[in-house]
Amino acid sequence: MNQPAFLLFVTFSLSFTGCGSSTTSALSNSDRIIGTWVVEKTGDKVNPPNDRTILEFNKDGTGSTRSNETDRKREFTWKIEGDNLQFFSKEDGQKRDETRIKSISGDTMLLQDEQNETQLKKR
Repeated sequence: MNQPAFLLFVTFSLSFTGCGSSTTSALSNSDRIIGTWVVEKTGDKVNPPNDRTILEFNKDGTGSTRSNETDRKREFTWKIEGDNLQFFSKEDGQKRDETRIKSISGDTMLLQDEQNETQLKKR
């Protein structure tokens, strides 16, 4: 292979090498939050396995929450603005809650409410 063709090949190959890793790191919190989460810890208190809240976030901005103790399901809509996760009533559209996203990484999400209490959620 002559030198100009080889340089073109290397440049072309390197440009595709960088593309693969940037896709995962480019996910927004709105993408990372999609799925089912279980509240495992609130502040310093570990929630017992039989009394954990389960939240489900759907891609269309809807979601639901239920306790595995009562199995009563409540629906909501949600949106993320910056680092703030906002919950709205499905019935009247009024904002019901807002919490700060500290991190969403893989199967772990850490939120912080207005009183600075943290909540650990796992998939």
